[in-house]
Amino acid sequence: MGIAQKLFIELETEAKRLKNFTLTSDVSRTAKAFFESNGFSVVVEQVQVRKNVEILNYKMQKELLSTNG
Repeated sequence: MGIAQKLFIELETEAKRLKNFTLTSDVSRTAKAFFESNGFSVVVEQVQVRKNVEILNYKMQKELLSTNG
């Protein structure tokens, strides 16, 4: 297991302990597959402009806990 996966597992465990309902992240094209493999889905594609260069990224979200009790 890589370091990114280990860090993600710790983050998700802590979020659940704190009773967070969702995780969200702004994700690059390069990282998108990692987040999808960890249960995230794309909420919206975004285009950021930096020094007149358009950079595509994604707002992604993962549901952790049910809001129904």
